[in-house]
Amino acid sequence: MKIKYKFLLILPVMFLVGCSSTPGEDSGSSSQLNSSESISTSSTSTSQKDYEVKLSDGDISVISYPDEIVLGASNSYTINLGFSRQIINSKAEFEISDTSILPSSALSYHTNGDGSFHTSAYISIDASELTKEGTSYLEIEISSPNASSQGGLVCVELNFVETPNVTYYTETVIFEATSSFSKIKLEEGEKLLAQFSDNDHVVGVNNPNREDEENKTYSWFTRDISSLLNGEDEVSVTFKYAVNHNIQLRVYIADADGKLVNWYTINDSLGQGSSTTGFNQYDSDTAKLTFISDNSSLSLTITDKTYS
Repeated sequence: MKIKYKFLLILPVMFLVGCSSTPGEDSGSSSQLNSSESISTSSTSTSQKDYEVKLSDGDISVISYPDEIVLGASNSYTINLGFSRQIINSKAEFEISDTSILPSSALSYHTNGDGSFHTSAYISIDASELTKEGTSYLEIEISSPNASSQGGLVCVELNFVETPNVTYYTETVIFEATSSFSKIKLEEGEKLLAQFSDNDHVVGVNNPNREDEENKTYSWFTRDISSLLNGEDEVSVTFKYAVNHNIQLRVYIADADGKLVNWYTINDSLGQGSSTTGFNQYDSDTAKLTFISDNSSLSLTITDKTYS
């Protein structure tokens, strides 16, 4: 038996349609909600249907989805969808291959755009609702009650684990400075710090870059690169890079009490790689730092331009 639960984001005049089940179909599960409200279900069956990953169909493309989801984590896990055109009052119908691993209560549908005209969307997965390791497929069907030609059906395979399986590369960032930045003088007690933040770090899991520090589980760590303003031409920082994680790098001066004085701009940098494999690179617009191979290095230039 296939039980369907739908997620709806439609005009106020529309009414929420209740769950329905249709005898004779393959077992599975989908959910029907407004923006934040789900209809409960006791179904935990595993579907016998053959699911296949499909990242693009009709007007819908899967932009990104998590490689793995850690049970009980407080992290925010999302499946990001792109629309090739605006979809009016888009709604999402979910079909889950194994609801014992991925219950419908863990899912919610959210749209981006102006009012009823949705330009993209994302699915939130609440890891606090998850209790069982394993793999489950999630089919996402996007449609419009106002235009039958709009929408598409995509499918992702999601992996649920008790502890994260993270690969770490050993990487080196070489900090240099423009001539104008080099003239900045630190006041007594001030430090020039490089802060690395792992936006995909699982809260509570040890950060290998903080093993010698009191708080080992924080998602970020800093390195003192003050010598760059005290006569050094360059300063190197070697660290453990979490592969496929969103790593951001920022540079700032902090006073003796640790309070922020100024953020400084880092120029874009493009190193080893290709258009096929990607590049070792730093993107100043997003502050994202990317490495594509182990034991690599990337030179970055700090400027005297500040930002908030």
